[in-house]
Amino acid sequence: MQTHHCFESILLATVRGLPSSWRSSTNRATRVARCRRPIRHLSCRSAFDLATNESAGGGPRALSAADHRVTNIKVRWGGRYCHAFRSRYSGRRFIGDIFMAAVLVGDVGGTHVRFGVVDVSQNSSRTVEHRADLAADQFSSFQRALLSYLDACGFGVAPTIAAIAVAGPVRGGAVKFTNRNWETSEAELRKLGFERALLINDFVALACAMPVLNESDWIPIGPQLTEAADEPITILGAGTGFGVSCLTRFRGHSLPMATEGGHIGFAPATDEEVEVLRILARRFGHVSIERALSGPGLENLKSVLDELGGYPSEAAAAPDIVARAKAGEARCKAAVDMFCGIFGGVAGDFALAHGARGGVYIAGGIAHNLDLTHSAFRAQFESKGRLSYYVSPIPTRLITNENAAFLGAAQAAIEFG
Repeated sequence: MQTHHCFESILLATVRGLPSSWRSSTNRATRVARCRRPIRHLSCRSAFDLATNESAGGGPRALSAADHRVTNIKVRWGGRYCHAFRSRYSGRRFIGDIFMAAVLVGDVGGTHVRFGVVDVSQNSSRTVEHRADLAADQFSSFQRALLSYLDACGFGVAPTIAAIAVAGPVRGGAVKFTNRNWETSEAELRKLGFERALLINDFVALACAMPVLNESDWIPIGPQLTEAADEPITILGAGTGFGVSCLTRFRGHSLPMATEGGHIGFAPATDEEVEVLRILARRFGHVSIERALSGPGLENLKSVLDELGGYPSEAAAAPDIVARAKAGEARCKAAVDMFCGIFGGVAGDFALAHGARGGVYIAGGIAHNLDLTHSAFRAQFESKGRLSYYVSPIPTRLITNENAAFLGAAQAAIEFG
């Protein structure tokens, strides 16, 4: 086969079950379709669309998967070959030589360990089955939590692919959890029997989920605004810690970007917030966003405001502070109000940093228990001085689909696993 330049890729579609007159001496038939697009941007899914003429843009038609039992697509991409298979009868997909109808997914934070199984044989209407939400404190390690889940499910045939979203930076396929004394790696997952394993940051999983979510999966925070198409998206949220990611998008291509944005410095926007920063700096030294925007962060705000107001110190957990604020208790309400305002200001900062005209999406357990729409969130989001005109058209939305991280992890397994 002749060599093609970098803007021309060769797609080889091999179909079994063809009439004998179409078969070669190796009992196969091969058809070649040329695609004028950069090799680095041709995904396995794009290859399948091209080979079966399922892509919206049409293009050279190879062999129809509707007419034959199995289609095997082989794509030369970046010096290696990728494969995707689809069965006419099951619709199931394979990546490499591995059956890929189901992916075991996880969402592991500082407080909860969640597992499920996602059927990825269909591109739409994916569902999460066998979901389990476990308390992290019940287990001495991530591996024990996973084995407990697998034992409880009692799979006849367990998924061979795992994609786990984790709260912490992933380096070289390994992670040390930021807010829990755990660590794991893709190598450890393979030792547990998975043929393919992927660890990704939990907010990267949310970024990967954005293309498969729709308007029923979020609600607006503030005015109904239309996002700019093909522009970056910011995802951020508060839980045990504070997570930030970005889905960069440009001319039809997208890539998730992991960050440790929750650990950048807290920048106060009001005189009262300056006083809060002063006291937190006395306590912690470096004051990151997470010291104010997280479950422990809300507790910090309540404690500092009590100190500033001359009230006696009291231990109050974040859920109790939120509940008491909803009941009208002034001191707790003041802490929650400050939390919402800081949250909006930080969201606006990241919208500027990422150029997120595609929208800012809020995740995390705390936000679901707050009324961000009727708070200072949106006002602080837009309060960016000379650049207020830039952020004011950007929509802010709360992700309501509780399976978003699972769906994103499964999507990452398809694209990057």
